[in-house]
Amino acid sequence: DVDNASIYGQAITYTASVNGLGGPISAGTVQFFDNGSALGSSVAVMGGSASVNVSTLSVANSPHVITASYTGAGVIASSNSTNSIIHAVTRASTSVTVSSPVAVYGTDLPLTFTALVTPQFSGGSATGQVLFEIDGVLQPLQTINTASTITATGARVATYTTSFSTTGTHLIRAQFIGDSNYLASSFSTAYSQSILTTHATSSQIVSSQNPASRFSPITFTTTVESVNPVDGVPIGNVVFLDNGVAISGQIPLVNGVASFQTSSLPGGRRNITAQYLGAPDVSNTFFYSTATASLVQSVGAANNLIIVGANAGGGPQVNVYDRIANTQVSFFAFDTAFRGGVRVAGGDINADGIEDIVVAAGPGGGPNVKVYDGVSYSEIRNFFAYAP
Repeated sequence: DVDNASIYGQAITYTASVNGLGGPISAGTVQFFDNGSALGSSVAVMGGSASVNVSTLSVANSPHVITASYTGAGVIASSNSTNSIIHAVTRASTSVTVSSPVAVYGTDLPLTFTALVTPQFSGGSATGQVLFEIDGVLQPLQTINTASTITATGARVATYTTSFSTTGTHLIRAQFIGDSNYLASSFSTAYSQSILTTHATSSQIVSSQNPASRFSPITFTTTVESVNPVDGVPIGNVVFLDNGVAISGQIPLVNGVASFQTSSLPGGRRNITAQYLGAPDVSNTFFYSTATASLVQSVGAANNLIIVGANAGGGPQVNVYDRIANTQVSFFAFDTAFRGGVRVAGGDINADGIEDIVVAAGPGGGPNVKVYDGVSYSEIRNFFAYAP
């Protein structure tokens, strides 16, 4: 017979009572088991009891036989539970909602629809596939993204990308087809997508300084224009990306121009893209097409260090002044008894976009060259430039 029943994802608490000859025990741990397999980690016994909370008992292995084992403590012997609980789990329900990034879009442009699959309880998440329907026509099945879990609700998403060749209002619905722990959902409420005729645009992007030193401010400016001048000046938003990753939010066009300033680009050659998202014109009669412009931005090592070393006759002391951080560091590059001085230089040796310190011994010191990291000042290279 089944002792308890719940729906998948529903929170369940199991409690084991632990008593000795003298009454409740407050020592040792209890391990709970589900069909003989450990259910979570062992739990400390306090005031004669230990509890475990679970929400992921599967439907496939139902009914679950829940037992507990006390590990013992000191002179208190270990023991197993004198009873077991038989727990049945049934499939949970789900609901689906459909959305798109914009309510109004253009013909023949790729548009991604998102189906949000929300479970009955937040203790679990759906897997499997979602069926999209557009204007009554079923589309290919799409797999739920298991990496998209929303912790608070357990919801996950599946997406479908398509384009429309006809203008007007299109209705999109979606249905979760179910899995071992969840029942199939009904079709979602229809999402209305308005499609306008697309009018072409073009764009360009420029940098305020290229190449630039790391940490120096760089302003990227993009200009978006209509291919056909009678369409007027495009409106809408632009997003700037660095190597495909957004580095700005949505920036509105002002007279067809949008700018973004940053001083946090990593060193090296960066592929900067200005992505115009497209928008309906002010009268909502046509849609300005999306447009993309890119450039390669060179970001060199930050020229932030002033490096000095003693001349011949002095010791091998190196002083480093960071004019941006306003700090000073001193160290001996070679044995303190050496009196040939030290030669210094700066450069980004480890390609992290930060200037490093390069040192070599002065007269009589041999061809030993060392490199110190420009952040930690630890030694990162040590070699002989030629045979000593």
